[in-house]
Amino acid sequence: MTRCFAPLLVLLCIACGRPAPETLRPARYIYTADRMADPSARVFDGVLYIYPSHDRISEVTDPADGAHFDMADYHVLRMDDPEKGEAVDLGTVLTLEQVPWASKQLWAPDAVCKGGRYLLYFPAKDSAGIFRIGAAVADRPEGRITGCYRVDAYPTLYLIDPR
Repeated sequence: MTRCFAPLLVLLCIACGRPAPETLRPARYIYTADRMADPSARVFDGVLYIYPSHDRISEVTDPADGAHFDMADYHVLRMDDPEKGEAVDLGTVLTLEQVPWASKQLWAPDAVCKGGRYLLYFPAKDSAGIFRIGAAVADRPEGRITGCYRVDAYPTLYLIDPR
């Protein structure tokens, strides 16, 4: 498959005025120890942090409203050397139990740093089954959450991804 895209990539590079890569590296998985999805990646202080949703194995089988994606917590992965290194799971940064207004489905998160504080934005369903956006606050990129809030900027919209 890489051979199919190599000529296209070279043409795209020429069209954009960029040098073509000398070699294309094969894709690789950076974390295979658990079921993670929908990651966002951020660089804070020169270190790559990855914020995925965590899809646990569940008894839920009904795909009608996405309930079979039974995500109840978020982990943070860290990569000191994205070129060669592996992602290290720093553990759980936020659980469903820490979000007082949420009932299920912690889906695709994202993180930002503002004023020295780290904000993890995330969607979750409330008790009425409506997706809302939340924000968890920490002093470090890998967490220890010090506060968790619901963001009601768009209270009438059905929002699932904050990015």
